[in-house]
Amino acid sequence: MEQSSAARHTTESKHTPLCENQRYIETPVGLRKLTEGNIDKDLSGFRDKRGSMRRLVNVAKELKYMKEVMID
Repeated sequence: MEQSSAARHTTESKHTPLCENQRYIETPVGLRKLTEGNIDKDLSGFRDKRGSMRRLVNVAKELKYMKEVMID
């Protein structure tokens, strides 16, 4: 996988030490270093949404089942 020129420049910069375990993501503003702290923070909202979606799907299934029972 080839890095973009901005990612290569950042990881090869004299000011940024080159570490194999450093990961960067491209954002509309620029590059952002990923650390354990901000990965958890960024993904915490998705966990909540996933739980909400699961509950919505369960409610939809229950409504469908209730309609089928009432029709029969």
